[in-house]
Amino acid sequence: VGATYAQYARRGFFELALVAALILPMQLLFDAWLSKASPLSRRWFQVMGAIQSGLLLCILASAAHRMALYLGVYGMTQLRFYASAGILWIGLTILWHMATVLRNHRERFILGALTSAIALFLAVQAINPDGLIARINILRIAGDQTERMLSVAPGSNGLDIYRAKKSSAPFQLDISYLQTLSTDAIPAIKAGQEYMTPNDRAAIHEYLVGFDGFADDARVRTWSWSRWTASKATEGLVSAVSGRVEDPSVLREDYFAASRQASIHPWKVYSGEG
Repeated sequence: VGATYAQYARRGFFELALVAALILPMQLLFDAWLSKASPLSRRWFQVMGAIQSGLLLCILASAAHRMALYLGVYGMTQLRFYASAGILWIGLTILWHMATVLRNHRERFILGALTSAIALFLAVQAINPDGLIARINILRIAGDQTERMLSVAPGSNGLDIYRAKKSSAPFQLDISYLQTLSTDAIPAIKAGQEYMTPNDRAAIHEYLVGFDGFADDARVRTWSWSRWTASKATEGLVSAVSGRVEDPSVLREDYFAASRQASIHPWKVYSGEG
């Protein structure tokens, strides 16, 4: 009662992490201790361990639901993305624990848990987190606009739906936060301009101009796929304000200076805390 969405989601995540950190090692120790116990004793341990792990999965479902509510209201940030990935890994670890430790294959648990952590880490890097964050936040406003238009479809009682949605505030896109993301997000930001308000579109357009030719002045040792895709996505852009930008490299320097001095942190954006 009285908690913000941020507090509600964080509490769910840390409760899950704490309980998992207590339950799983404890069950490993009990399994080792009962390795030479009678079959009946081991059977009782497995039954009680399965019940305990099932309750732990309920806590995980609650934490995932809280995070989903948080994301639905305030959108995605880097911290929320990695917290969601952490919840996924904890869930995989619990299921692997049940499939090994509670079935007399304790020696397989550690290797499987480490393998899943490495696999998830590689998968997270492969899907381009910053690009995904930008797409999710932009698609939120695109979906809100589409839903508002479709809600007035004839025969679907859409007028009532439209009135209900009109009374609530529409999703807002935090342009300042998008500009703190890495160059991995540039193609997604460029593609999502059509869903932005005119003011946001103009601000983003001028921001993107600074990446036109971004890869041309990069040396071999500083070249990266991210820089190259950002440059290709913004190739040929012209400033929204004629004469405002004479040299794109000036914007690039301003961008990096602003990034270093930014006072906006990912975990505070749209968190209801300020």
